[in-house]
This record gives sequence, structure tokens and C-alpha cells, in this order.
Amino acid sequence: MCWNFIKIYYLCLANNICFDMRISTLLLSISAAVGIGFCACSSPDTKQIEQGEAESADIETAIMQGRTAARSFLDADPSDTLALQDKLLEARAIQSKYVTAGQHDHAEAFDTAFIHTLRAAKPEVARAIEALH
Repeated sequence: MCWNFIKIYYLCLANNICFDMRISTLLLSISAAVGIGFCACSSPDTKQIEQGEAESADIETAIMQGRTAARSFLDADPSDTLALQDKLLEARAIQSKYVTAGQHDHAEAFDTAFIHTLRAAKPEVARAIEALH
């Protein structure tokens, strides 16, 4: 929008259309103010961007913790339910940090990464854990 004012101003100058100096100064001032206003309104808040990036990093951390917890089951014997329960309690302790902090999306990311990693690597252990849970 402000560029239209500037274009009109310069087109009028190029075509030798005479303006009163006060009108041309006013027109240029208005277009500059509108341009600055649009630029100020359109830039995103950096604090919001930083918060979003931190949230994303925290969720990525929860996913990595879920995968790491699942990897501890890779050498587990599916018939040793006591060992599976012990490792499962350790994984649930990590996941419960997120639940008690009110970060349910982090807890869900942990659970999803945990079970998907386990299903992909050791489906029989995943079935045994799902039967326990």
C-alpha cells in the first residue's frame, strides 16, 4: 500500500505534474509512516519464536529419551517378566517427570517414541510389555 503512494509521487514528478511542496511532503510522509507501520506489525515476536524453538527442543529430548529407554529392552529376554517390569518402571519414571510437570505432549512424545522403537527392533518384547501394561 505504501509503495503505491511512493509510486504515485514519483510518477507525478516524472511526468512534471506540479504539486504544492506541502502536499508532496505530506504524501511522502504518509507513505513512509504507513510503510514503517506495516513493517512493525508484520515482524513476528522474537520471544515467541524462541519459546517455540525451546518447546520443540524439549519435545525432541523427550523423543530421544523414549528411544533410549526402548533400546535398553533390546537385549532383554521376553520370558523374564521381572526384568521387563524393572526396565518398564525405569521408563515410566522418566515419562512421569513430564506428566507431573504438566507437559502431557512431552509425555505422549516419549511414549510414542518408546513403543515405536521397541516395535521396530524387538516386536516380541513389545508384545510382552503391552501384555504387562
